[in-house]
Amino acid sequence: MRQKRSLSVSHRLLTLGGAALLGFTAMIGVSWYQSITVGQVLAQGQDIGEKVAVVNGLRVANLEMVLAAMDAIVDREEGAIAPERIEVMTKSLAELRDKATMIEDITKIIGKPELSATLRADIDEVEKATLTDLPHLITTKASPDEFGKIDDAIDGAGERISGLLGSLAESGVKYSADNSNAAQGVSAQSLYLQMGLGAVGMLVLAVLFVLHSTAIRRGVFGIRDSLNRMLREDFDTPVEGKDRGDEFGE
Repeated sequence: MRQKRSLSVSHRLLTLGGAALLGFTAMIGVSWYQSITVGQVLAQGQDIGEKVAVVNGLRVANLEMVLAAMDAIVDREEGAIAPERIEVMTKSLAELRDKATMIEDITKIIGKPELSATLRADIDEVEKATLTDLPHLITTKASPDEFGKIDDAIDGAGERISGLLGSLAESGVKYSADNSNAAQGVSAQSLYLQMGLGAVGMLVLAVLFVLHSTAIRRGVFGIRDSLNRMLREDFDTPVEGKDRGDEFGE
């Protein structure tokens, strides 16, 4: 008798186990991937937040530098810039120059690289005006017109730097907030995706369980009926299920 092609009992059980394992692995994989994504987004937001704190410090340093230069112009009759003012301007300019690359990186991250296009030129201009030209004008007792020009140069470059830093601080805070919202969105998406995978996995398992359990039950019932007929000494009725391709047909 030609046997029907069908899965063996062991294969049916392996199918159920494999489907359960595959579904569980998929959920774990999605959770792992989404957790990495959330971690990266939060890390970017935290990094920008730390950089914004540095930018705010640079805003203070830039303001102190401009005020020190303005005070030196006001007190130009003293014939020299006070050492503490030179120190303030030198320190502030050093901080700005040291963080110029970081500022340029921030503008690229927030998608506004044009904001820092004149940064280094402005720093050079302010440095020359405050540490070279201004001391020379004060020691040589230059005319009010000369001081007016250098005042405009320092104030103009300082204002551009201040405007840049202010824009970066505002944009950085917004970028960090957007990243936080994005992380929440990814977390919610991960939850929904895991729930979806879980539902699909349960549905697949339910279908497989019904199919395989029905096939196994038919085999068990066939053997039971055959044994009952044998107990009744009915040896003429053909044994059901002999054409099955699984263990029940062997």
